[in-house]
Amino acid sequence: MATAPALAAGEAVLSGWLLGVLTGVALLNLIAWWSTRSALYALFALFVGCSALRWAAIDGLLPALLHTDDAALIQRLGDTLQGAQAVIGSLCQMHWLQLHRRFPWLRRYYQGAGVGVGVLAMGAAWTPYFSAVVVPQMLNLLLAPLLSWPAYRALWRSSTLSERALAIVLPLHFFVMWPAVGARLELLAFQPWMMELVRWSVLPVVLVLHASMALQTRDAQRARDAAQQRAATALADAQRERHAREEQQRFLGMVAHEVRTPVAVIDAATHSLRLLDHMQVDPAQRSQRYDRIAQAVARMSALMELTEAQERLHSGPGSLQDEVLDLQALTHQALALQAPEQAARVQFSAAPALPAWPQVRGDARLLLFALLNLLDNALKYAHPGTPIHIHLNVRAQGRSAQPGLCWCICDHGPGIAPAKQAVIFDKFVRLDEASAHPGLGLGLALARDIAQRHGGSLQLQPEWVQGASFELFLPATPSHHAP
Repeated sequence: MATAPALAAGEAVLSGWLLGVLTGVALLNLIAWWSTRSALYALFALFVGCSALRWAAIDGLLPALLHTDDAALIQRLGDTLQGAQAVIGSLCQMHWLQLHRRFPWLRRYYQGAGVGVGVLAMGAAWTPYFSAVVVPQMLNLLLAPLLSWPAYRALWRSSTLSERALAIVLPLHFFVMWPAVGARLELLAFQPWMMELVRWSVLPVVLVLHASMALQTRDAQRARDAAQQRAATALADAQRERHAREEQQRFLGMVAHEVRTPVAVIDAATHSLRLLDHMQVDPAQRSQRYDRIAQAVARMSALMELTEAQERLHSGPGSLQDEVLDLQALTHQALALQAPEQAARVQFSAAPALPAWPQVRGDARLLLFALLNLLDNALKYAHPGTPIHIHLNVRAQGRSAQPGLCWCICDHGPGIAPAKQAVIFDKFVRLDEASAHPGLGLGLALARDIAQRHGGSLQLQPEWVQGASFELFLPATPSHHAP
């Protein structure tokens, strides 16, 4: 006699424990709904809550929760909860199985046999006709997993952990209920283990479903983040492409404008030479026209060099040559390309030879172009007749004190106005817009890009107050030195 009360007390503890865990899961899903605003979390919270209350009604715990001894009321509430479970469970499964997208016909079945019959059961629970809807409800529990087999197979083939878990746990839960359903339809003799099997399968099923939903939420968030990242990357690429296209159009327009002047000079000088041929004038006048043609051609050649340099800089890393550089030879080459009267103004000096000069590698043509631009600017903007200084020395730069070679080009002129110092390396910015000197405003920008593509830098040296001073630093090749 003492065993039965102890067993009843133990069962009550287990039932209370099951009720508490289910209530906790329902609260977790309500919190998830509040944070994500996903309707599925709210539906699942209601489903778990209905399951907890229905088991409380079956186990006799609901009267204590509601503080009532009205058995008829408790029975009606239990039947209502059974109908609510059918409605909410069908809605959840329609979402989990993705019926709206994959299997519309199966969605219509769940809407009718699950949601429709469940709503009828909720209403019939408060009438004498509830037993009339019990049979359709039980038949649906037998048919639903069989009809849903294609949907389970589609979930399994998705290869994601969350959907594979659903493909296992949803039909398994139905199969666990089949013995109790068969007993309710009087197809099988009722045995207590049938109800216990259903009772204790609820908790693992609910926990797996909750974990699957959490995984789906995580996967969806990752997919959204990836989509946003792709969209941001595509937008950035589009903006870069548009900027490059606009820059190219601007560059071509400025080149076309700059070419008009030397073309006009060549045309005028050629016309003058024809007239002079007929007039048989002093050869000095003819020589003057030839000089103008030569200057115009040189100006056009400089434009072509600039265009080629810009193209090579934007053609990718493989477009640059990699060779050992002799910066002294490059300096002498740059001076040889100047007019004699301009070259005479340049004073070149190099640091005393070291036991081992740092070896510098790179593209000689591009670096020559950078040096020519710096030298041309110095000759162009310095006061007439003043010297231009080019000094080549060994320098360590950066936090790591990386050794390398450095060109320093100094002039005696107006210098760089403080307002211009922040923008002189921007493209299409000229040092003096009102100057009569031709130019596109690309020389310093390209020279800096060339230095940076070689791992170096081009900087304005503000401590030189007698004019403008630019320092082009090129790092040494790691672990190599030139003799």
